[in-house]
Amino acid sequence: MAIRSVSDTESAPQIIDGNDRLLIPGLIDTHIHMRHQVIATRTLSEKDWPRLAQTYLDHGVTTVAEMGQPPAWVPTLVAWQNTPVAHRPDMVLVAGSIGSTHDWDETPPPHHVLVASPDEARAQVRRYRDQGARRIKLYWKLERPELTAAIDEAAKLGVTPYGHIDNGFVNIADAIDDGLRNFEHVFTLTRSVSSPDPMIALIRQQTELRDHETLDEWTRGLTLYHDVIERTPTLRADMDLLIDRLAETRSSISTALNVLAANAGQSDVYSGFDPYPPRSEPDIRPDFVDPDYARAAFLNVMVQVRRAHEAGVMIRLGTDASNGGEAALAELQLLARSGIPIADVLRIGTINGARALNIDDRAGSIAVGRPADMVLFEQNPFADPVHFRAGVTVVKSGVVHVPATRPVEAWLAAYRAEGLAGATQWLTDNPDARLHPSDIAAAMSGYMHDGNIVAAQHMIDQLRHPATQLNGEAVEDYFSKRFMRRAAYRLLEEGELNKATQLFQLRVDLFPQDADAIYGLGDARATAGQHEAAITAYQSSLALDPDNENAVIMIERLRGLIADTE
Repeated sequence: MAIRSVSDTESAPQIIDGNDRLLIPGLIDTHIHMRHQVIATRTLSEKDWPRLAQTYLDHGVTTVAEMGQPPAWVPTLVAWQNTPVAHRPDMVLVAGSIGSTHDWDETPPPHHVLVASPDEARAQVRRYRDQGARRIKLYWKLERPELTAAIDEAAKLGVTPYGHIDNGFVNIADAIDDGLRNFEHVFTLTRSVSSPDPMIALIRQQTELRDHETLDEWTRGLTLYHDVIERTPTLRADMDLLIDRLAETRSSISTALNVLAANAGQSDVYSGFDPYPPRSEPDIRPDFVDPDYARAAFLNVMVQVRRAHEAGVMIRLGTDASNGGEAALAELQLLARSGIPIADVLRIGTINGARALNIDDRAGSIAVGRPADMVLFEQNPFADPVHFRAGVTVVKSGVVHVPATRPVEAWLAAYRAEGLAGATQWLTDNPDARLHPSDIAAAMSGYMHDGNIVAAQHMIDQLRHPATQLNGEAVEDYFSKRFMRRAAYRLLEEGELNKATQLFQLRVDLFPQDADAIYGLGDARATAGQHEAAITAYQSSLALDPDNENAVIMIERLRGLIADTE
C-alpha cells in the first residue's frame, strides 16, 4: 500500500497516535545473508521468507539486500524481490559472490561462484542478469582481469556491481579505476592501505597477538588494523587518501560495525559473522588480545568512519549478521556515539541505502506515491542515541506489523525441563506452531559445540517430527558439514576424545559418502590408539577421494606403528 493524500471526509481504518514521536522511513539493511537464517546447503523455500520478518521487520528494517547466496537460491530470491508483501521485508537481490578459481581454494563455500577467466566472469554476469538479477556481488577472490571484465560486462547490461575488496588480489583504488562504486564493509579499507605483515608487527608492539582460533577472534583482530593505521602517521595519511578517493568518486560503503563492536567489547548486542553455534557473547579466549586494548582500538574504527562520512563517502547500513535487525539499531547507536549527527545517522540507515541499491524511487523516504514503509520510535533518538533501541512501531506496506511469538523458545524450555520426551510432547501439543527446522538445527549446533552429543542426536529426532516444517527435505540438509568438522576437531584438541569420536561418527552417519567426514573419524580413531580401525577409516576415505595424500601418509604411519609393536 502506498502513501497518498486523503480528503477531510476520509477516515483511516487504524489511527496511530504519534504523540510527538520521531517517524522515519523504513530502515534499509544493504548487506544481509539469508544463509544466516537457514543452512546454505539446503533448498530455499517459501517457508523461509517469514524468518526475515522476525529478524528484520520486528526491528524496523523494511528492506534488505541479500548479498551472497548459493546459485540455486537465485530464482526464489528473484521471486521474493518481485512480489513484495506486507508482513515481510522487501527483498533486493545482489547475486553472487563471484570469485576466481585458485589452487588453494579446493572447497569453496556453497554461496561462492568461481570463474577461471575474464570470459567466464562476463558469462556469469550475463547468467545472473538473465535470471532476473539487476545487481551482482564481486568477491575478494577475483583476480584483476576477471574483476575488470565483470565490472565492464555489468555496465553494458545495466547491472550494478558491489564489491567485497580486500585480502590483496585487488585493492579498492584499482577497483575504483575499473568503475566499481559500491563497496562492502568498512573493515575492508585497511587492506587497501597496507598489507597485514607490517601492521601486525606494529600491533605486536602494543599487545600480544596470537593466531586466531575462532571467527570471533578474527573479527576482534580486524579492529586492531584500524587502530594501528590511526596511530601511524604515514598509514593514516594513506587512509585519508583512500577516503578522499571514495568521496571524490561518490562511492558507497556498507558498515558491518556492530559485529566489530560486539567482538571488541563495545556493544552489548552480540553479532557474529558465523551464526553457528548460536551464542550471546563472543567466542574469544581471555588471553587472545587484551580486552581493554580491543575496546580502545574499536574507537579508532569509528574515528575513521566519522572522517569518511565528513569527507563525503556515502556510508550505508549493512549489518552482515544473523540478528540483523537488532544489530541495525545497535549500529545506528554506534554511529551517533561516534559523533555523526543524528539526522545523518538516519540518512545512513535509510536514503543512503536506497540510493546505493537504486531503489530511491520507492524506498528511503516518506512521500506521496511511495510504499507506506515507516518506523515510529517509542523514544526520541535526537534526545539520546540509546533511544534507537527503546522500541519501535513498524508499518510495512501500510499495515502495522505485529511481531509474532517465537515458538522455538517454548520448545527449548520444554526440552531443558523434560528432555526429549518433553520436547516431543510439546511438538505434538502444538501442531500449528510451525517450528522451523533451522531453529532445531541451531539448537543442535549449540549442543554439538558443547560436546553434548546425546542432546544433538535428540535434535535429529525432533527434526523428523511431523509438527516441524521439514516438508520432505532430508534431515542432513539442515546440518553444516563445516561446522560439525570444526566442532569435532575442537573437542579432539581439548582432549574430549569420546565426545569428539561420537561427533565424528555422527557426521559419517549423516554423510556416509563424504570423504572428509570419514577421514575425521580416522583421526579420532588414531588419537585413541585404535590403529586398525583408523586405517580402515582412512582407506574408506581414500576410496572416495584418491587424491588425499594425507590419508596415504596416515595409513603408512599407522602400519609402521603396528609393525613396531609386533
